[in-house]
Amino acid sequence: MGVTLISASDARFLIYAESPMPDSTVQAGSNSCGGLRGKLIVSVPLQTVHGLPVISVRAKNHKAAIFLLDSGSEKSFLNAVDVVRLGFKLVPIARKIEIRGVSAVSETSSEAKAVELFVGEKYRIHGNVLTMDLTEFSRLAGVELSGVIGYDILRTLPMALDYKNGRFLIYKRIILPDEDIFASEKIDLSKSLPVVASSLVIAGKIQGDVKYAIDTGSDMGALIGWKYSESHDLTKIDGWKRSGSLGFNGSLIGLSGLPGEVVFGGQSIHINSVALSARGAPALSGYDLSVGNPAFADRCLLFDAPKGRVYLSKAPPDTGEVVSRDGLQ
Repeated sequence: MGVTLISASDARFLIYAESPMPDSTVQAGSNSCGGLRGKLIVSVPLQTVHGLPVISVRAKNHKAAIFLLDSGSEKSFLNAVDVVRLGFKLVPIARKIEIRGVSAVSETSSEAKAVELFVGEKYRIHGNVLTMDLTEFSRLAGVELSGVIGYDILRTLPMALDYKNGRFLIYKRIILPDEDIFASEKIDLSKSLPVVASSLVIAGKIQGDVKYAIDTGSDMGALIGWKYSESHDLTKIDGWKRSGSLGFNGSLIGLSGLPGEVVFGGQSIHINSVALSARGAPALSGYDLSVGNPAFADRCLLFDAPKGRVYLSKAPPDTGEVVSRDGLQ
């Protein structure tokens, strides 16, 4: 039974994941993220709700729970209001713990003890898990969320979000993806989020080199930190619309509305709407901007963080099969 340590940033909060059953070999052309080959542990339905990827997981008491797949959150956590329903115990902790996201930092002072959750039949998450009240978050997302699977879990094994076929896949290992199908970038392993180096284009003009975080938990195309924005005079570009609004992920938006592009593995990713953080808003730590979930629609996004790579299909994946989008339960 292989067990992988998921998060040890705080010795008191350990999350483990394991694959207790033998894994299977997946061949090209199967329901495997555009023909990706490797040792597959789990393939479960993935749905996009209001631009955000969610899956259904199962607690030990057989209760179902909807979780957001959020590569823009350093830590995974449970909705405090769902802890008892899922059969776990909510307890206070001695000191507040930060849950840091792409552009916002939250604090919590509670955890769920002895959590045990199953993704499909062969992947188990267990340990003590931090909690937060996701009531308002769920209201904005348009779906009752029981928790968030953050980058502390997404980084442990090769994991893919196949938006085209509506599947979330977890691999024990993968065979190097075909360069004709997938572009790839190095992940900055010094960061606690998936950060890659690239270049930024806004309104058809190259703005310079950037480091951007891949944030599947955001419904915005791209969000630029105000420090980068000011140092590159981005506010002087014609065509911005004043916003003053709050983004889904809690980011204070100052200006928005212009189209943009970032480069990923030599291909351009079009962004319908770029937004600038308002001055003084929480700065993106260690990178310049985030690229949200809409940029990856109808593609396959594969995190292979153990090997320091992230892959994106060059065209919408087409396996030649009709894959049922099973409803979340």
